[in-house]
Amino acid sequence: MPAAVARPRRARRLARLLAAVAAGLALGSSPVPAAHAAAPGTSQTSGAADDTASDNSLLTDPVELTIHTSGPGQVTAAGLPVDPTRPYGVRPGATQTFLARPDPGAQVTSATLDGQPLTVAPDGTVTVTDITEPHTIAIVFSAITHYVTAGAGAGGAVAPSGRVGAADGSNLTVAIVPKPGYRIARVLIDGADAGPVASWTFQRLTGDHRLTATFALVVAGVKAAQTTLRLVKGRSATLRAKAYTLNAKVAKLTWSTTSRRVATVTSYGKVRARRPGRTVIRVTAGGLTAKVKVTVVAKAPAKAKNKVRAVRANVPPTLAAGEVRYVTATWRPHAATGVTAHYSSSNKAVARVDRAGRITAKSPGTTSIRVKAGAATKRYVLTVI
Repeated sequence: MPAAVARPRRARRLARLLAAVAAGLALGSSPVPAAHAAAPGTSQTSGAADDTASDNSLLTDPVELTIHTSGPGQVTAAGLPVDPTRPYGVRPGATQTFLARPDPGAQVTSATLDGQPLTVAPDGTVTVTDITEPHTIAIVFSAITHYVTAGAGAGGAVAPSGRVGAADGSNLTVAIVPKPGYRIARVLIDGADAGPVASWTFQRLTGDHRLTATFALVVAGVKAAQTTLRLVKGRSATLRAKAYTLNAKVAKLTWSTTSRRVATVTSYGKVRARRPGRTVIRVTAGGLTAKVKVTVVAKAPAKAKNKVRAVRANVPPTLAAGEVRYVTATWRPHAATGVTAHYSSSNKAVARVDRAGRITAKSPGTTSIRVKAGAATKRYVLTVI
């Protein structure tokens, strides 16, 4: 081929190649903040690298997005922070994705586009599609708050109480304080028994929790009116007992038997004999127990041996005002069945005696303490000084 023909052809191929390269560069441009967008026919240069999403000199006539943020967090695009003080420019008709990045212990509370709710994906991305006009994006961050609901039953308090908020990852301590005369019975943490602890610390909170404290009376003692009981099979008798608390409140008594085959007992102390044998009736309150030994026989002894002929109790002749004494009745014959003990005072202003046999001296004077077992009665003169 003549050299004169080849040279024009090579020139045309070179021109087409240069045009293709120029077109490829124009198509490879990416979105940038509008404040940095280049004017038509010019290019933008900088003497130092920018650390925000703003580095593109080829985009012309961008659509401006205004990004507003509040709270502990920031917004990024293409891995770089978005400067909320400058409009962010994108190519008309483009789709733009931003990443909402809350600080540790914070979360994205809301996102809006021109005041309307904008979806935030689980990974924190926010996407705006088909951008043809300016928009305002507002993203709100807030600290993550967890709540501990703390409550207390009668006889004490917890502090703090109610629904208490605490920051994510923080610790919260709840104190459990009983009232005078009460003790901590147990503390439930989210339904699990933590025991009678005086305080509980929720460490490094990552969710909500519940604390419930219950209290019980402090019981100083439990006493039954008698220590023995004999019953004929099929017969019943009601035992008397009392729990003594530090603040004179009434504590609940719990009755039980060591052998239900021999005898049963109700929640109020009624014993029913089932078969010959021996068992122990226990009456409990506040962790303390009084015991009554029960013997069940097949039939009652002869009438002469089944009638109580004498009863006695350790009643003192004198007590000082305010003094307390516990007495227990015993009787003869011991083989008598169905016998229960009873106590009373003729002058309650001077001294009182309860159903279990506790005498409380009230004021100076004289009274008669009556002790009864079966058909037998004994009176003791008590002087309070």
